[in-house]
Amino acid sequence: MRTHSAVRARHPVELDGDGPALSGRCREIAILLHAFHWDTPFELYAHRRAGLAAGLSGAEIDRLASRLPPPRLSTQELTVFGTVTAVLDRRHLDRAERAAALGILGHRGFRELVTLLGHDELGAEDHLDPAPHGGVEVARGRVIAPRSPRRRSRSSR
Repeated sequence: MRTHSAVRARHPVELDGDGPALSGRCREIAILLHAFHWDTPFELYAHRRAGLAAGLSGAEIDRLASRLPPPRLSTQELTVFGTVTAVLDRRHLDRAERAAALGILGHRGFRELVTLLGHDELGAEDHLDPAPHGGVEVARGRVIAPRSPRRRSRSSR
């Protein structure tokens, strides 16, 4: 399994040999939004520097701290901003938000985004399974996407 430096200290991201699905700016936007939301001093210190190295300006980072999207974001960056803030604010992505994120980021990008936010925060085991109403539910900081009801085994019938 290969990892990239933006998340090496947090959680490794399996990259299937193709490199990261998200740009460095996208990764840092996600991590900084999360760090500002939870007010995590070390993460803020480290990722302000990493954000600058990834091409974010100080003014863009200040706007992220205020929960405002920086001007001139790419479509992918704006999707990351909207997805992360929706999850942090409402603990929920509705069907349209999930479809939009998957359409722009793809499965690899969406998986990477969830992993960047951390297994502790969002949980990764079921994050791509839709909830019964087509959305993705988040409870206690973890994505809950109920699986289909388990069929009873023949021996229990």
